[in-house]
Amino acid sequence: MCSNLSFRTYTWRTEFDAKARREFDKKAGDRLRGTLNQVYKMPLHKEVSFMTDTVRAEFINKRKHPYFLKRSNQARDNRLSGQTLEKFDPGHRQGSVSTPQVVKKMAKKKDGILPTAAEVYESTHSLCVGNDEVELMGDKSQKVMGEYMEKLEEYKNKGIEINPDKVYLEVVCGQKKGKVYG
Repeated sequence: MCSNLSFRTYTWRTEFDAKARREFDKKAGDRLRGTLNQVYKMPLHKEVSFMTDTVRAEFINKRKHPYFLKRSNQARDNRLSGQTLEKFDPGHRQGSVSTPQVVKKMAKKKDGILPTAAEVYESTHSLCVGNDEVELMGDKSQKVMGEYMEKLEEYKNKGIEINPDKVYLEVVCGQKKGKVYG
């Protein structure tokens, strides 16, 4: 038996406490939600080691409640970006790749020159249909890019030199909660 055990302790600056707590709570919440979703999908005859039968029955009944079903359906519709049975409007197509990663990839292709916000929007909301041709997906992306092109042309016709990112922000009504929505 080893008698010389040493334990390491790690510390960080106190201003990071709140951020670390938020990140931990988010990850723990996501993991718990995933576990509970798996329990809900399991057949009733299978035993769940961390949940008593009465708690599991209450949990299943809660998920069948009309209020829960209403909120669940609303969340599903929100995730589907307005897709309906007769119309498919996916919104964007970048998948799990984050926007900063898309920007980095686009800058790499342009020898380090950062793309404009409109170029990023077009890249994440379009499909390649030909060699250099792209087709915007959905009505909203076509509307946003159409308005952007009109505004840009309007400023050029007036002889006004303006940053394309400012024009894009003007079209999408600026930032909301620190983010730019398109």
